[in-house]
Amino acid sequence: MKRHLAPLALALLAALPAAAAPEPSQPVAPRTGAATPSASSDEYYARGVQALSARQYAEARKAFTESLRINERNVMARLGRVELSFQTQNEADTKRWLKKAEETAPNNVHVLATLGRYHLTHGQVDKAENVLVRAVEADPKQVQPMVDLAEAHARLGALDKALERLRQAAQLAPQSAQIQQLLGTTLLRNGKPVEAEAALLKAAELDPQSPMAFVILAQHERTAAGATKYIDQALKRAPQNYEAQMLRAYWQLQGKDMGGARKTLDDVMKQHPKAAEPWVRLGMLATAEGRNNDAKAAYKSALDRDPNHPIALNNLAMMSLSTGENPSVAEGLIRRALRMLPNSGALQDTLASVLVAKQDVRGALTAIQLAAKLDPRDPGIQLHLAEIMLLNGDKAGAKRVAEAIKSTPGVDQPRLQAVLRKAG
Repeated sequence: MKRHLAPLALALLAALPAAAAPEPSQPVAPRTGAATPSASSDEYYARGVQALSARQYAEARKAFTESLRINERNVMARLGRVELSFQTQNEADTKRWLKKAEETAPNNVHVLATLGRYHLTHGQVDKAENVLVRAVEADPKQVQPMVDLAEAHARLGALDKALERLRQAAQLAPQSAQIQQLLGTTLLRNGKPVEAEAALLKAAELDPQSPMAFVILAQHERTAAGATKYIDQALKRAPQNYEAQMLRAYWQLQGKDMGGARKTLDDVMKQHPKAAEPWVRLGMLATAEGRNNDAKAAYKSALDRDPNHPIALNNLAMMSLSTGENPSVAEGLIRRALRMLPNSGALQDTLASVLVAKQDVRGALTAIQLAAKLDPRDPGIQLHLAEIMLLNGDKAGAKRVAEAIKSTPGVDQPRLQAVLRKAG
C-alpha cells in the first residue's frame, strides 16, 4: 500500500507519522511565550496555520511572512514556512527555513520534532532517532515526537523500543484511535497477537467510522473464518473500502468461490478503475478456470494501469513460456518484475525457468540458487533447484537437495522421484 507522508512541522498540524494515513489536519491555537512574544505576530501565525490547513498556500505564505516581518525570530512562524515549503515540495526552501528555525531555537521541542520528521521523510532514520530522543527529553508530554520516535525505532528494527514509546504515547493520549492502531500494528510485528487485537479493537471503538483497525486484523488472519469476521466489520463501516474488498476477493479465491470472487472484483474495478491489483486477481481467477486467453487479457489490463506490477509481469512470463513463445519475451517480462522486487524468491524461480528455456543452464543455476537462499522453506523452489543441478551435471547435489525435501508436505512427488532416479 502507498505510504502517506504526514505534514512535517508538528508544531503546526496534529499529524500522524508516515506509517499511517493522516486524517485531515486541524489548526491549533497560536502559542504564546518566549518563542512568540508578539501578539500581532502570533495572530498572523494563527492565520497562516488556518490557511495551511485549508491548503490555501498563497494565503499561508502571506500570513507567515507578515508574522515574521513583525517578529523575525518567531520560531513558530519559521516552522510554518518549513511546513509550507514541504507541502508545496520546495526542498530548497524547506531546508532553508528549517535551518533558520534551528538557529532561532536549537533546543525547542517543536523545532527538534520537525527536524526529526524531516529526517524520517528523507530516510535518514539514524539522524531522526537522535533528534527525536532530544525532543522527547525536552518535553516528555509531547505525544507526536514520542510517536515519531517509535517509528524511527521500528524502522531500525528495535521493535521493543518502539512498543515502549507507543505505550507511553497511549498513556498520554488514551483517546487517540491512531495511536492505538499504531500500537496494535507494532504488537503484531512483534509477535504479540493477543495484545495487538485488544489495541486494534480499542482503536475501532475510539473511531467508530474508520474500517482500518478491522482491515489490519483481517490482514493478519490465516484462516478464512478468522479474516471474514473482520472483513465484514470493515465493510459494514465502509462498503467501498479497497483493502477490505481485496481481502474478501482473496479469501473467496482461496475457498474456490469463483462466482463470489468475480462479483467482488467487478465491484472493486467499478469503484477503483485505476487500480491494477483487481485485474491481477481476475487473471488468477481466469487461470484457475482454464481461461488462459482471458487471464492474459486481464494481466495486460493490470499492466495498462501499473506497467511494473511484478505479479502481472511474472504471470505473463510464465504464460509466455507455457505457450512456446520465444523465451526472450518471457525474459524481458520477468526482468522488469525483478527490478521491482529483486529479493523475491518466486520471481528468481521464474527467471530460472526462463533461462532453462533459453538453454542457459549456468545462468538458471545462479537464479535458482538465489531463489532457494531467499525462500529456503519453499519445497517447490528446492525441487526446482535439484532439477537445475541435474541439468548442470551435479547429480550428488541434486540428490542431496531432493532427499532433504522427500517428506515435505506439498512437494510434487512425481517430479521428486524423477530427480532421484536421474541422480542415481
